[in-house]
Amino acid sequence: RKVKPPMRRPSILRTPPKALPPRPPETPRIASVPFVRLTAVVALVFIAATLSALPARQQKAVAPETEFLQRLRALPGVIEVKPSRFDEKAFREAYEVMFDQPVDHLDPDGARFRQRFFVSHAAYDKPVVLVTEGYGARGGGRPGELTPLLGANQVNVEHRFFGRSVPSPLDWTSLTVRQSADDLHAVVSALKTLYPGKWVSTGVSKSGQTSLFYKCFYPDDVDATVPYSAPINVAQEDPRLYRFLETVGDEATRSRIKAYQTALFRREDEILPLVKAWADRMKWTVGLGLSEAYEYGVLEYPFAFWQYGSVAPSDIPGPDAPAAALFDQYKKINAFYFYTDQGQKAFEPFMYQAFTEIGYYNYDITDFKGVMKTLTAPTNQVLCPRGVPIAYDPATMDRVYRFLQYEAGRVLYIYGELDTWAATRVPLIGRTDAVEIVVKGAHHGVGIRDFTPEQRDLCYATLDRWLGSDLSNSLNNK
Repeated sequence: RKVKPPMRRPSILRTPPKALPPRPPETPRIASVPFVRLTAVVALVFIAATLSALPARQQKAVAPETEFLQRLRALPGVIEVKPSRFDEKAFREAYEVMFDQPVDHLDPDGARFRQRFFVSHAAYDKPVVLVTEGYGARGGGRPGELTPLLGANQVNVEHRFFGRSVPSPLDWTSLTVRQSADDLHAVVSALKTLYPGKWVSTGVSKSGQTSLFYKCFYPDDVDATVPYSAPINVAQEDPRLYRFLETVGDEATRSRIKAYQTALFRREDEILPLVKAWADRMKWTVGLGLSEAYEYGVLEYPFAFWQYGSVAPSDIPGPDAPAAALFDQYKKINAFYFYTDQGQKAFEPFMYQAFTEIGYYNYDITDFKGVMKTLTAPTNQVLCPRGVPIAYDPATMDRVYRFLQYEAGRVLYIYGELDTWAATRVPLIGRTDAVEIVVKGAHHGVGIRDFTPEQRDLCYATLDRWLGSDLSNSLNNK
């Protein structure tokens, strides 16, 4: 859920050189030089002085542009191109691109906005891994898991309303699953003139959701889709998550979690001053109310515990532990941040999507009604943008769910068995050419690296069949 802020990149557009100091009076020796030779000398002196006056970063921008950069810059819709950091072992060059998009694809002559994507170039004849970001984009500095496996180029497309891809003014009604899929289609259509080979879309969590949404509206744009830990919720607050949290793991761990939550509620008066001091140190403000945000963080604890798997069951403090120990565990999970003003601002586009189209979850408070001090009818809808109308449309996810079950071929679903978001995955019914791999004991960060040998062989053979690659032989022989 957390998104690192995008790094600023130096523009590849050349900046004007600093003004040179006035040239000193010419000496008789220079004055005797013929006019043509004098002009050449002055030009050389001007160029040398200009380059020496530029910072090293700008001097580098004076170097001749590569053929790839020239072709990228010439693509229809490309507004601006900047160099981007990249993994030199995986790519030859990389750029941050601003791309012209309509705010509403049904009204192409209406308002426009600039959408950001990163392209990390290896070679024209290699496949492309398309990372369909669900939030902001971070570029090719960190190749995804599939990219080195396939020796591929990588394109990371930032989701509308996140990072630098925000329309102005905001029209929240244009933040929809379909508009996002239309964005991706426009970017991919432009880039396919550079990369005519195989394309694989992928993403983790909400980014994985985005790859599945894109598949539903443009099923033939890519040759394979590989979503990791991607939920497909079927209600504004999907009840399947309640059932998952009631049965995941073992009874001892679930009981320990519930006892810890109960202690956090009962001892709120002891712990709240520690939370207040922590929020002050972090310069977080809590317009929702300190007690309200604290109690939401307590309710969120089991969801985060199973999602990330970052805490061992034995590390959960008992109910009689010192208040400082209870707080330290609460702080480690840090669900509280999402209910601060800063957390709410960072994720409000996602929460708008969740409560208008893609669904989310709530909490079963049956066992806590007698100990909760502030919340009486909790709902994460409090995290939606303030003052913006929220109306849930079930038709979108109904269409997505049915399409994935009955029509979406060449999809490789990857889930961790203990990840909370695995609760709302789409059950395959054998109607499509799709494969699901669930890794035992894994959480939200699951990857191919966690597969058993049998799962890895299935994964490689499936991708080979869809892409015409040779992963099964090349990687198994290493």
